[in-house]
Amino acid sequence: ERSKRKKDTGQFDKITDIFSAKSAASIIRRDIFNAIGGFDNDFYMYLEETDLSWRVWLSGYRVVFIPRAVVYHAFGSAKKELKSEVYYPKYVVRYYGCRNYIITLIKNLELKNLIKILPLHIFAWCIIAFFFSLKAKFQDCYYVVKGIGWNIFNLRIVMAKRKKVQKEIRTVPDKFIMQRVLSKEKLSSYLKKIFIYTCAQQT
Repeated sequence: ERSKRKKDTGQFDKITDIFSAKSAASIIRRDIFNAIGGFDNDFYMYLEETDLSWRVWLSGYRVVFIPRAVVYHAFGSAKKELKSEVYYPKYVVRYYGCRNYIITLIKNLELKNLIKILPLHIFAWCIIAFFFSLKAKFQDCYYVVKGIGWNIFNLRIVMAKRKKVQKEIRTVPDKFIMQRVLSKEKLSSYLKKIFIYTCAQQT
């Protein structure tokens, strides 16, 4: 979300390394796609392109933003609340969003970073579930808790995925990737995202 609600003054006119590309707006070399195992079929949707892009980086290649490419895509809109086959029900958004975020971290982070980041991430999801319960959105709360629980009860499956990535795909350390694409954000920005996710009308 490098340009979400930002005025375009030419700041995005350069080819730039990015961490992840939206699958609806990306092209990948077939040999790289096959070498890193393609999309994770267990994801169904949400984070599948982030997981794929992360493995591209881990394999020693780059993910880059091409400014002249133009794509139109309905992303995270309030329309997804409508009861239509075109948009996703809350179950898909809450459950798979939570579940797949956790899977992606476990699969791709180095052990030292996993130990630091994963507990904070799960804690953030617990806060989200708590806020849902305060808003009497008990179904939403249940979906988030279910997403966390899936990783606990299927830890063997997730760890097998991790072993494959770390042993067969990783060629560079996390530090190499973070130095190229990581942008620091204030704590307030994360709290704002949690507020929007739990309180706004959008899914």
